[in-house]
Amino acid sequence: MVMKKVFLLLFVLLLFSLLFLKGPPNKEHSEAVYSFLPLCGSSCHVVNHTYYTLCYNEKHEQAAWVYYVLSDSMIAGNAVRKNYFLKDSLVLSGTPSHSTYTNSGYDRGHLLPAADMKWNQFAMDETFLMSNVSPQNPYFNRNGLWRKLETKVREWVVNHNPLIIIVGGILTDDLPKLGGKTVSVPKYYFKIILNEQDFSSVSFLLENKKDTGLLSSFVVSVDSIEQISGLDFFHFLPDSLENDMEKTADLRDWF
Repeated sequence: MVMKKVFLLLFVLLLFSLLFLKGPPNKEHSEAVYSFLPLCGSSCHVVNHTYYTLCYNEKHEQAAWVYYVLSDSMIAGNAVRKNYFLKDSLVLSGTPSHSTYTNSGYDRGHLLPAADMKWNQFAMDETFLMSNVSPQNPYFNRNGLWRKLETKVREWVVNHNPLIIIVGGILTDDLPKLGGKTVSVPKYYFKIILNEQDFSSVSFLLENKKDTGLLSSFVVSVDSIEQISGLDFFHFLPDSLENDMEKTADLRDWF
C-alpha cells in the first residue's frame, strides 16, 4: 500500500509540474490536463476552454462534467461578475440561450463557479458560457448546500493547493425538461475534489432542492457516483491505485 501511494504521488507530481510551469492551466497545457480528464461517452464531446474542459451532452443540453484545476491564486482578484450569459460557440451542436431558463423556476446554475475565477476577468467571463450552466433550484444555488460546498472548496484550496475538481449533474433518461424543452433538470449534482499534494479526495452527491444539513453528511465514494452516473473518473490510473482511491474518503483530511 505504501509503495502504491508513493508511485501515485510521483505520477501526480510529474503531471502537475507540467500543468503549473506557466501558471494556471490553459491551452498550452492541454496534454497534461488530458491525463486527468474523465472519459467522455461516444454520444458526448469534449470542449476545451482556456481554463476548464467539459464533456457536452447534447441529449441533455448541458455538460456531463466540467473539469478544472483550482489554485489558491485563482480565487483572489478584482474580476467583476457581469451575469451576462452567452451561447458557447465551441459546442458545434449549439447550446441553449439564456432565455431558455427565463421564468422556468430554476437558476442558471454554474458548474464551475464564477467566484473560482476572480483572478482574471476573461477567466470569470468564460464561466458564463451556457455550456457551464445547469438548471438548479434557486435556494440550492444561492443559499443552500451547493453554495456552501462552493465556498468550502475555496477554503480548502488555501491549504490544499492545487485541487482537481470534477463537477456535474447526474444525467439520466427519466429527468424532467426545463419548460417542456430540451434542457434536462438533474435531480442530483456531484462534485469530486482531489488534493494533488497527497492524493486525498472527497466527493459529494447533493439533491437539487432546498435542503440543509452538514456537508459532511453528503460525502459519498467516487465509485458510487460512477455507478449512478455511468461516468468513469481517474481511468488514467493503474486499476489497483484507482480502486483504492475511489472506494472511500477520509473525512479527517477535509473536515
